[in-house]
Amino acid sequence: MKPDFKITKSGVRTLLVDNNTSPSVAIVVLAGVGSRYETDAEAGIAHFVEHTLFKGSKRYPTSKIIGMEIELLGGTSNAFTSYDYTGYYIKIPKDNFEKSFEILADMINSPLFTESEIEKEKGVICEEIKMYNDLPRSRVSEIFTENLFARHPLGRNIAGTQETVKATSREQLRLFAEKYYTKANLLISIAGNFDKELAEELCEIHFGSLPQGQTIEPQHFSNHRISNNFVVENKDLEQAHIVMGGYAPRRNSKNKYALQIGNSILSYGFGSKLFQKIRDELGLAYYIGASISSYADTGRYSIALGTDKKKC
Repeated sequence: MKPDFKITKSGVRTLLVDNNTSPSVAIVVLAGVGSRYETDAEAGIAHFVEHTLFKGSKRYPTSKIIGMEIELLGGTSNAFTSYDYTGYYIKIPKDNFEKSFEILADMINSPLFTESEIEKEKGVICEEIKMYNDLPRSRVSEIFTENLFARHPLGRNIAGTQETVKATSREQLRLFAEKYYTKANLLISIAGNFDKELAEELCEIHFGSLPQGQTIEPQHFSNHRISNNFVVENKDLEQAHIVMGGYAPRRNSKNKYALQIGNSILSYGFGSKLFQKIRDELGLAYYIGASISSYADTGRYSIALGTDKKKC
C-alpha cells in the first residue's frame, strides 16, 4: 500500500493508495487554503466556502439532493477547514466509487452559491460560533491561541466572527473559491479498493478543465516574545478550565519528532505522566491532556485541564 503521487497530463495532482482487500474507498479533495490565508475583513471565508459547497451544485442543486445521492450509494461525506487547508471527503462501498467521485467533483467544480442558501448558512455558522463559545474547553483554547499568535491569522477563530460572517457576500465566496480552487492548489487523494487507471482517468475528466492557477503563500509568522502571558476570562461555571503552553517546532523540523515522543509519554493513555499524577494520584481533574499542532512556519504546544475553581 505504497502511496503513488502523480500529476496528470493537464496538471491535476493525485495521491493514490490502493488496497484490493478493502470493501470501501475514501475520496478526499484537499484545497491548499485555510483561515490563515484570509485578511481580517474576510475572516472565516474559507470555512464559509466549505459550508456552501454542500448547499448545491450544477448537477445536484440542493443540499438534500447531494445528501440523498451519497447516502443512497451507502456513503458518508463531510468536510473540514483548518488554518492551512480545506478538505472534502466521501467514503463509499467500492462498487459505487465512480458515481461518488462524480458527485464530489461537481460539488467542488460547479457550486451554485445560491443567495438564499448563503443567507441561511450565515445563521448556521453564527450558531456554530456561539456553540463553541459556550463550551469552556473550546473557549479557553481559543483564548490561548489568540494570545499566542496575536495579530496574526493563526490567532483567529477559523470560523471568523459573527460580524465578518454576516458581512460576507456571494461574490466574495465565489471569487475566493475561484482564486484558490485551482489545479495548482488541489490534491485528489484516493485510498481503498479501486482501479488506479480509472481513478487517474476520472481525475483528468472532472478536474482537468480547472484553471491551472498558482500556489499562494500565506502570511508568514515568526515566533516572538508573548506580550500577554496570563489571561483570565471570568464565567459562572462549576470548573476552572486552564490551558498553558507555547510555541512548538514547525511541520518540517526534525525537532517535532522528539516533542511528539515526549508528548506521548506525558499525555497519551491512562498510564501517561499527566493522567497518573493529576487525575489518579491527586484527584484534581477529570480531563487532562496535551496536544501539538504544526504549521509550515511554526507550531503550538498546549496542556489543558478542568479543575475545581478553588484548586486552580
